[in-house]
Amino acid sequence: NEHLVDIDECPSELMKMLEQRPSHRLGYYFEDLVCFWLSHLSNVENIVRNKQIKNRDRTLGEFDFLFFDPQKNRHFHWEVAIKFYLSMDNKRAWKKWVGPNANDNLDQKLSKLIHFQSQLAGARESEAFLADMGINNLVSKILLKGYFFYHYDEFCSQIIQSPYQASSTHLRGWWQSIDELKNIKHE
Repeated sequence: NEHLVDIDECPSELMKMLEQRPSHRLGYYFEDLVCFWLSHLSNVENIVRNKQIKNRDRTLGEFDFLFFDPQKNRHFHWEVAIKFYLSMDNKRAWKKWVGPNANDNLDQKLSKLIHFQSQLAGARESEAFLADMGINNLVSKILLKGYFFYHYDEFCSQIIQSPYQASSTHLRGWWQSIDELKNIKHE
């Protein structure tokens, strides 16, 4: 998109939007960037963001983004997330990749995105909202970005096991425990 190239050269519009953000939490920051990007695409219209779906007083879920693409003549539902996971034992299984919270792992996050969050449009409670918005022919997608961190030894040796279905060009870094860092000899 040419407009995004222009923003690279003169980012004042983006910077103004970022300065007005009420939260500095990474997930909200990522959503703000996605919203900014979507709003500057020529083929996207009618962006709805963070629309909660309720069953009486209970929130069932939230559509991160709903928008219309006139070129494809379709409405899209995007669930977006940015996550960071550590490889605990150099295995490809999703459950072996843990997040900042000990109760969080890649397996649980993907399951929630695939089986719950991206399926919100199929909930009975979503039907009236979608009909009122004139939304039909909805396509749900997941936009998941982030980093995978490998233990320093594996990272340096290039003997790493990426999570199943991860892009071969995914962003990556390394980690070490505090005890390992304390044992490094200073020269």
